[in-house]
Amino acid sequence: FDTFVSNVQITQGHVEGTTCLPLPNAGNGKANVLDDVTPSEDDQDRFRQIHALEGALITWTKQIKNVLKRDPESLFELYTDPGPLAEIEFWKSKAGNLNSIFNQLQSARVRRVLKVL
Repeated sequence: FDTFVSNVQITQGHVEGTTCLPLPNAGNGKANVLDDVTPSEDDQDRFRQIHALEGALITWTKQIKNVLKRDPESLFELYTDPGPLAEIEFWKSKAGNLNSIFNQLQSARVRRVLKVL
């Protein structure tokens, strides 16, 4: 279920033209994994929660790498003669995407993920 929710969040970001870094949900009726991780829990449940957070971090890393790999030469694959305005749009889009990622990485929820890990 977490994978489905993550994919929906990623797709929603694509529709909006940004990169969405999905946060895992608990799946046990609680709000999210970040609310679940407490020292008093049994080892099995804590392991599952840490595993979900690690999976999210791996997904984020892949998403960020994909954004950084994009280059203006890819415009030539889409268009025969893209022109300078297409390249300007490319850089605006990439800058907006990187700013969106930066803002998400600065959020309190993402900082809690990093603190837990």
